Amino acid sequence: MRAAHSFAALLLAASLGACGLPDRTAVVPRGPGPSPGIGGGVDTAPVRKSRGATTDRATFVDNFLQAAAGEPQAAADRVRDFLSPPLRNGFKPTEGIAVVRLLERPLINPGSSEAVLRVQQIGVLGRTGILEPSTPQLREYRLVIAEVEGQTGLFVTTPPPVMLMSDTALELFYERRPIYFWNAENTGLVPDVRYMPLETSPDLQPTEVLTWLVAGPAPWLLGAAQPLPEGTDKIGNAPVAADGTLQINLTGPAVPDNDPQALDRLRWQLQWSLRTHLTSAALELKIDHQVRGTFRGTDYLPANPAWRPVGLPERFCVVGGRIRRMTTAAGNQAAPVPAVDDATNRTIRSAALATGGPTTYAALVVAEGRGSVLRVGTAAAGAAASFSRAALPGTVGRPVWAVTPDAGTPTGGAGLVVANGRLWSFTSNGADPRLIDWQNGPAGVGDVAVAPDGRRVAVLAGGRLYVTVVTPGEGGLRLGPPRLIGTVLRELTAVDWGSEQSVLLAGVRPDSGRVAIMDVTIDGAAQSDRLADLGEPRVTYLAAYPANPVNSGGADVVSYMADGIAYDANSGPQRLTLADVAGPLPSAGGAADTPTAPFFLG
Repeated sequence: MRAAHSFAALLLAASLGACGLPDRTAVVPRGPGPSPGIGGGVDTAPVRKSRGATTDRATFVDNFLQAAAGEPQAAADRVRDFLSPPLRNGFKPTEGIAVVRLLERPLINPGSSEAVLRVQQIGVLGRTGILEPSTPQLREYRLVIAEVEGQTGLFVTTPPPVMLMSDTALELFYERRPIYFWNAENTGLVPDVRYMPLETSPDLQPTEVLTWLVAGPAPWLLGAAQPLPEGTDKIGNAPVAADGTLQINLTGPAVPDNDPQALDRLRWQLQWSLRTHLTSAALELKIDHQVRGTFRGTDYLPANPAWRPVGLPERFCVVGGRIRRMTTAAGNQAAPVPAVDDATNRTIRSAALATGGPTTYAALVVAEGRGSVLRVGTAAAGAAASFSRAALPGTVGRPVWAVTPDAGTPTGGAGLVVANGRLWSFTSNGADPRLIDWQNGPAGVGDVAVAPDGRRVAVLAGGRLYVTVVTPGEGGLRLGPPRLIGTVLRELTAVDWGSEQSVLLAGVRPDSGRVAIMDVTIDGAAQSDRLADLGEPRVTYLAAYPANPVNSGGADVVSYMADGIAYDANSGPQRLTLADVAGPLPSAGGAADTPTAPFFLG
């Protein structure tokens, strides 16, 4: 499902490239840009409303919920400006800013000074730009907003116990900014989404990014993403030279002497993390004040597994139990299905194909009797795979690949599949799937999706969204502790990744009781409609081709199934028919010969 790149070839090319890159620069669109249907990406922060900007209590509350937004060092002072003078000196907020989603307009009875805020907790925003999700419970906060004798305007005379910020203020005053850390195997970069205050000067933002990198990945990514080598620190700020070169100076441990590839990994990590500032500039990297290279161009891009040099993916679906290419697809539509020959391509219910170097990894859920079996195999380009077979209990969902080594090792692939409400790990070496012992994991798993980086995972269980990380281990995959993410939709039924920063969710809207698909950031902070009303039939299957991180926007292609019928979900629901299938059509008609289970290979 995720794009494949020859990372080994990238390392080899870098080792031959000395300290600089050849002048084979390509134009890279300015990024990172917003997620699909999710706001952000403006260049400057809007003007923050002051305490005296309004005498309307409801508007005053909106302004108060913006006060903490921005540079974290001054957040408490901005909130104090809204408090009555007797409260200001004694105001000592807890660490971090509680980000909340208002469920309705503040309740203020006529003639009353009390405002009741009914909110959904989203998370706590810390000084290093990490939004740590909270348990998504519903809460009430009560504020007293009144006039103060001898003063003009309104004041908060009874404040909440924490600094509050609305989700709309988060969207207005911050930019989601991914920084990157290497996975534990040093085979690819893992994104770590942070929030950069828009009021931070562009000249100071690179220094802030370095501060984040030195502090290490967000706690939930530990185990799947590794920090910089111990002892690494930044030396001074990150100035921009007269010619536009961004100058980075780090301490010696950043490039261990016993690791010949450490310098290349470090500068690729920096180039991805600082990509917004390097669209037309070079990166000069110093270690202990000694210049180790000046880098320009785009050869760092393959270090991120989410990047891909192609546009639209190859598209497939299942027709009459067989995998078929689709006409609305990139690539050679007359080519055979990779790795799956005619003898194997029968009674298939769902499938996942992925590539790593010259190897194609195939996982097939196949009907057998009244149940399903999982068949897994690998093949070189143009060859058919030899498949292993393993029975799975109960209802089986679609398989997803997580690890597909760039070296193309046939036995190195691993993936996840849902069976009988539990998560199972499978490998490409022919071993039987293993039930994952997910510590504190929720029951009733309904769907699973793996991010393009192959380490971050979205899981639906009990109709709710969880995110976690997956790490390769002996005999299979291990999952980290689950993090519950609050969503607008209820009774979630299907999930897939739409970008590095967001997932697509199918569920029920609480306001209408009807089914919708929404784009949701992985911390739940921003949620927007992809398709706002799909009627009453539940979405049982969702597949997306995630956005390329060098482009703004969302998933390039999204498909789903409801009532056994497959649709594309780009500008609106569009039913898939046999006209979308490449090659000869089935001779028999009927429901069994309509496209189902669409999926992608990019």
